[in-house]
Amino acid sequence: MGASRFSPRTRGFIYFAVLIILAISGCSPVLEAVKEPTNRAHVRNHIAESKKLFEQGNYEASLKENEKALSLAGGKSPGDEALFHMGVTAAYSRNPQKDYPKSLVYFERLVREYPESKLLEQAKVWVQVLQEHQRVIQGKKALLQEKQILTHEKMAMAREKEKLNQAIEQSRKVDVEIEEKRRKKRVQ
Repeated sequence: MGASRFSPRTRGFIYFAVLIILAISGCSPVLEAVKEPTNRAHVRNHIAESKKLFEQGNYEASLKENEKALSLAGGKSPGDEALFHMGVTAAYSRNPQKDYPKSLVYFERLVREYPESKLLEQAKVWVQVLQEHQRVIQGKKALLQEKQILTHEKMAMAREKEKLNQAIEQSRKVDVEIEEKRRKKRVQ
């Protein structure tokens, strides 16, 4: 009863085949769980590098490192951290290529895709501030357009005023000529 029908070598092949089948079929989550800490470490490395580049003033390279981190994160944390840093970098006042609308997109994406993030409330504040900034900019543009329209109207009115002044001057000359002709008629 204790004897096996298979030789030790055959049993080894069977065990190996079973392991391969399990790895290919139902145990891929186990393999993913093993890969995830390594992947997360790569994400963290990219985020750390992006912070270092940011501090050095290399904002474009910092954004690229965060983009790599976000790509590797696969919709999981610390992808939220990468998005947050991208938003801050895009809005940073010393960044010569600052882009407030782009920054707003990053923060809105963080709020939408990472509702459980520890950075959620900060991202919401950034969204409000950047939206208000956009409204102010749009209001400023509207005022500038209105100013241009008013300036054109003012110039048109000045030209019209000049024409009217010339017409009045012409009319005075005609009045003076008429008055002189009347005097001459009376004298005769």
